[in-house]
Amino acid sequence: GLGKEGAKVKFGDSTFKCKSLETIMRELGHIDRKIDIFKIDCEGCEYAAMPPIFDAIAKGKLQIDQILIEMHSASFEDLTDFFEAADKAGFRITHKERNGWGCGGTGCVEYVFVSPSFLREATAAAMC
Repeated sequence: GLGKEGAKVKFGDSTFKCKSLETIMRELGHIDRKIDIFKIDCEGCEYAAMPPIFDAIAKGKLQIDQILIEMHSASFEDLTDFFEAADKAGFRITHKERNGWGCGGTGCVEYVFVSPSFLREATAAAMC
């Protein structure tokens, strides 16, 4: 699954070895390609997986237009680190809503983040 390279995560009765997004993209032959929409629902791995992704975006090593993510309950520190990394990469929240179906009805929030370049393109396309 997606996460810190080489980390092992237990989910239910199964144990998974994590891979970074860079490793997954390399294995799939997607290096140097823009990701239009990146949807992530990894049942809590977002706090380990996303800061390095945001860092790669901020450094110009990765380009993603939109990130759709289910955020699970977390510590204040994890939330702060996550949102600071998103801000450093230039991403802005354009939508959020409580996930009333999963996470006990109150433990998850769905977010949509967009990149500055996507915001410029969308705005230009909408202008008459």
